[in-house]
Amino acid sequence: MGVAYLLWGFFGLLGAHRLYLEKRKSGLAMLALTVLGLFTTPIIGLGTVLLAAVAVWALIDAFLIPGMVRAHKREAEQGLRMDSTIAGLAEMPVDTSNWSAAEKERFIAALKR
Repeated sequence: MGVAYLLWGFFGLLGAHRLYLEKRKSGLAMLALTVLGLFTTPIIGLGTVLLAAVAVWALIDAFLIPGMVRAHKREAEQGLRMDSTIAGLAEMPVDTSNWSAAEKERFIAALKR
């Protein structure tokens, strides 16, 4: 939680805290809006609106970070549980590092048959 808040404090407008918590799409959206806002402010002034919107988004994230951290931990624990189940059921080592949760669940179901 501390790292997420540090990233939010120093690089919040860039979405670093969201990228750290593996919320890639929204983190990249924050980054893109900030960069676009910085480049368009001197030219047409639209950037000020974009930067204000991202700033409000980042401020709201200050209250959402604890929930995002809890969700991230839950997902990581679930993935580890599935990996240990696969390791226990499979007769040979299986690399599941690139598998989605749904693929892991299907594989576990197939092994249990």
